[in-house]
Amino acid sequence: MIKRNNLFILFLIITFVSCTQTETSWYKKVNLTPAKKIKKVNNWTLSDSLFNPFKLKKEGQNIYINDLKSKKVIVVFDENSNYKGNIGIKGKGPGELLAPFGSLDFHDNKLWVFDSSQNKYLGFHKDSVSSNDYKPTDHELFLESKSFFYELGWLDSETIVGLDFSEIDNRLSIYNTNTKQTTTTGTLPPLPKSEVPIAVHKQSLMATLKVKPDNSKIALANLYCDLIEIYNQDGSDYMKIKTDLDFLPKYELSNNGSRVVMGQAGDTKFGYIDLSVSDNKIYALYSGKTRDDSPFPFGTEIHVFDWEGNLVNVLEIEKKSTAIEVDTNDKNLFVIEYGNANIVQYKL
Repeated sequence: MIKRNNLFILFLIITFVSCTQTETSWYKKVNLTPAKKIKKVNNWTLSDSLFNPFKLKKEGQNIYINDLKSKKVIVVFDENSNYKGNIGIKGKGPGELLAPFGSLDFHDNKLWVFDSSQNKYLGFHKDSVSSNDYKPTDHELFLESKSFFYELGWLDSETIVGLDFSEIDNRLSIYNTNTKQTTTTGTLPPLPKSEVPIAVHKQSLMATLKVKPDNSKIALANLYCDLIEIYNQDGSDYMKIKTDLDFLPKYELSNNGSRVVMGQAGDTKFGYIDLSVSDNKIYALYSGKTRDDSPFPFGTEIHVFDWEGNLVNVLEIEKKSTAIEVDTNDKNLFVIEYGNANIVQYKL
């Protein structure tokens, strides 16, 4: 009887472990834990200074915010919500940005912003913050026209990594700013159906990209599914992780008159809508809403992983939010709330 009881306990342990974390053919699956509410410590109402805040970056004592509807590209505040000035200006001229989407990234004491419409990457010195006159940057990189990037980050002093949007069956593009050479690397998650064009498949796997502060790894958080991807510095595969929500991009093939594209319907679901990383953790803002719920993605839940792909926490914030940023020491979380110009700080 004792032996049978021991065997039964061993069976329960094995069953629990297998249900908590399982391996599939191409990703590891983890079960989400109950969400833990975190404490709000600051709430800055900045509607007089911001129109449509999109992304934010914390560096030193300042917070840099990409404001999509402002003529000034980046609006800067200190930790006490005092306005410090602006960086960049909208336009097609030298040092100007027309479509400044994607991540904000600090490298070599400069804030880098990517303009996908002009395929250029601009770096603004910290001292270019001005409340009056616009100071153009002299750090303007025009990427090769044959390179199709989305979301950029620096791997070292001369190497940029981004999502690859070419017809090549790879996940990442790595661009050397000295040689002007682009290499593609990393395994693309598998096609759902053989007839789906690679370009449409990549569109369905649009993701936020962040480089680990020590530059040793790259993280991706997918917009249309619950997929987190981790790659080594050279772009080689490290790990892909999905949760027990376990959904893939849902779409139909559509034609825009010139080519086949990803067609979204009301049941197209948003997965991870923003990403922030430290040397210890990966923070991914999860939505789970469909386009029928809202045409614009937002979320109140943050899934926290370590760089080995283990789920370490699930955090709950107070209101629907669209973007997140963490301190490098994992002490504070900053978010942009949905539907207003509020920047909120939480204690982690």
